[in-house]
Amino acid sequence: MGELRVLEVMETVGAGGAEMRNLQIFRLLARRYAPHLRLAVLSFRSGPLEPEYRRSPLAFEVFEERGRWAPWNFWRFRRRVARFRPHLVHVHGFKSLVYAVAACQGRRVPLMLSWHGYRALDTRRDMQWVLRRVQRRLRLVEAVSPAVADLLAKKGGVPRRKIVVHPNVIDTEPYQRLVPAYERPRNPEDPLVIGMVGRLAQVKNYPLFLHLVHRLAQEFPRLEAWIVGDGPLRPELEALARSLGIGDRVRFLGFRRDIPQILARMDLFVFTSHAESFGLVVVEAQAAGLPVVVSDYPAASFLVQPGETGYLARRGDLEDFLDKTRRLLKSPELRHRLGRAARRHALERYSLDAYVANLYRLYRQLAQQP
Repeated sequence: MGELRVLEVMETVGAGGAEMRNLQIFRLLARRYAPHLRLAVLSFRSGPLEPEYRRSPLAFEVFEERGRWAPWNFWRFRRRVARFRPHLVHVHGFKSLVYAVAACQGRRVPLMLSWHGYRALDTRRDMQWVLRRVQRRLRLVEAVSPAVADLLAKKGGVPRRKIVVHPNVIDTEPYQRLVPAYERPRNPEDPLVIGMVGRLAQVKNYPLFLHLVHRLAQEFPRLEAWIVGDGPLRPELEALARSLGIGDRVRFLGFRRDIPQILARMDLFVFTSHAESFGLVVVEAQAAGLPVVVSDYPAASFLVQPGETGYLARRGDLEDFLDKTRRLLKSPELRHRLGRAARRHALERYSLDAYVANLYRLYRQLAQQP
C-alpha cells in the first residue's frame, strides 16, 4: 500500500480533554508520516478548537446535520465518506459510530472505535443496545483505561479479543521545559495554591472542591484556589464561592491554553470528579510536578499510586478529601517527594511520541488485513 488514507470521525472539536488530545495526536501523525499518510477529520459540531484544526496539516470539515438523526443526513454522510475513499475509518464517540457503520455498510472499509467516555455507556441502555449490535462491524476497539475496557465488554458486548487499552497521552515537551512545581522558588508571603482543571460541569463536582477550600481556608491563611476551565455552571459556582465567604480566595481563570505553566505555579492538584473514563488533567498535573488528590472513580487507580504520587479520596466524601489535602498542605517535604515521583511517572508512561508511532503501525495493520 502506498498512501494510507484514514478518516477520523469526531463528535465535536470542543475544548474538552479528549478533543485536545486528538488534536495533538492528529497533528503529529500528519507531520511525521507525510506523504505516506493522508489524514482527514470530520466533526459533527464546531467548537473552540476549530481554528486550530483548520491551521493544522489536516483535511478538516464540519458535517452539519439537517434535522436530528434524519435519514438524508446518513445519505449525505455516506457520500462524504465515499469521496474521501478511506482505507480505514477511525470513529470517536457514539454518534460517530452510528453514522460510520451506516456509511460503510456494504463496503470493505475497516472500522476502528476509540471510546473516551465512561458515564454515558454505564447508564444509557440505548447506547449499550446499539454497541452490542454493531460491534461485529468493528475491527478494533480502543479503550483509554482498563475500567473503560471492562465496561465495553460487560455492557457493550464487545469481545475482549477486539479491545486494546491505550492510555491517554500528553505532549510531554512543554512539561519537560518547565521548572516543575517542587523546584519553583518560593517566598514566605507567597500564597499556597490548590487547583482544579476541567469543564465547569456537574460531573466534575466543583461544589465539593469549593466546600473543601472553605474548610481549608480556616486552617491555612495563605490558601488560594484556582479553577481552570469554563462551562454552564460558572455563574452558579461563583455565587457558591461568595456565599461560602471565599470569593476573594477563588480565582476562576476560564478556558486557557497555557495549562502546563498554570499547573507548575500550583502547590497541589485536586480532582473531585464523580466519573471519568481516564482523567487526562491528572496526568498533566503530575507532569508539572504536582502531587494529586483524586476521587476514586474506577480509572483513577490506573493513574495514581497512593502514597507515592498522590492520594485517592472517596468520591463525594468531603472529610476524606480534607484529610488528604491537609496532610499534603502541611508538609512541603511530602508535597515535593510525591511531586517528583508523579512527574517521573507521567513523563515515562504517557508520552505522545510513543503513542503516535504505535497508532500509525496499528492503522497500517488494520488497513491491510483482509
